Amino acid sequence: MKLSYIGNRRNHIGFLQYIIESFVNQCRKSAFFNETMETIKTLQVSRNKSKETSVSDIELKNRIYEAARETFFVNGFSKTTMEEFAHSMGMSKKTIYKFFPSKEDLVKEITREKIRSIHAQCECFRTDDSIEFLDRIKSTINYLSAEMQKMKPQFYLDIQRTMPDLWKEVDTFRNEKVTNDFAQMVKQGVDLGIFRKDVNVQVFVLMYAAAMQTVINPVTLSHLPVSIDQAYQAAVTVFFEGMMTDEGRNKYRTKLTVHSKEEVVL
Repeated sequence: MKLSYIGNRRNHIGFLQYIIESFVNQCRKSAFFNETMETIKTLQVSRNKSKETSVSDIELKNRIYEAARETFFVNGFSKTTMEEFAHSMGMSKKTIYKFFPSKEDLVKEITREKIRSIHAQCECFRTDDSIEFLDRIKSTINYLSAEMQKMKPQFYLDIQRTMPDLWKEVDTFRNEKVTNDFAQMVKQGVDLGIFRKDVNVQVFVLMYAAAMQTVINPVTLSHLPVSIDQAYQAAVTVFFEGMMTDEGRNKYRTKLTVHSKEEVVL
């Protein structure tokens, strides 16, 4: 009895499979079914290509960005054509123009990106209470000095001569953002007893801003036998040490001495 039931069940299952397979085969012969499957395949291929192109575009743009920073910040951009720049990267001008309509647009992008990153990093140094105040000053000075070293005088000259609107943005950034960050740091130093209380902070900051505008200037630097970072370090040292109390100055010099010894050991 049980064997008969099992046999009948198997027959029923086999019959159902036959019906399903027959239905699928009929569908495959249908023009609508074939068109639907082709549409699905086309959509999948299109989606995959779009995803690959998107990733490739991001990588290409980052490559162009990095190459532009290394080339223009060091050598300037007025004497480098887009054809020469594209050739140095092993790609066509058409590829670069896909992301940046002109050389001026590319220069604006890398300059504004640099300004944003400098401001963000300086803000991090200024507000990081986990670091001792003098270490924050030292970190800020070293960071700005290193960033200025990456941008040679020729780059500043090219912006000043050929892109006055962009130069105005750079100049405004130095006079407003950097000066504002500097003013807040000075006030913190006064409250902590590192900086003298008898010095007018507003006047001091204005003098600092004027000095930075004069020293970190393409024309001025072209007549000095020093680099941008050396000029900045010298100016900041004069301003900071002149503003410090005797105790603050001793602490600051001690930290500089320790830092120098650590560099020698490394």
